[in-house]
Amino acid sequence: MMSLRQKAKLWWDPIYEIAAKSRDENVKNLPLSIPEIEWATFIDYRLKENTKKMCKRNAENRFKLKINHTCGSKKLKRKRAEIVSI
Repeated sequence: MMSLRQKAKLWWDPIYEIAAKSRDENVKNLPLSIPEIEWATFIDYRLKENTKKMCKRNAENRFKLKINHTCGSKKLKRKRAEIVSI
């Protein structure tokens, strides 16, 4: 079962479209795979000022990262064991 966030990611391309439209417009553009009450709750969450500030802060912090994650698809436990054995 997919989470609401995963379903929303599949449904629309840019997440920023929500902020550009009013709440009522967003609620009317309901994806078929998401119940209306969950979609309305998600829209309310995305339009809160605290959420907007947090998203902006997270984007700035991601931009500051100097080293990208390079482990690939290996589990961290397996990678850690390989490093210890070296």
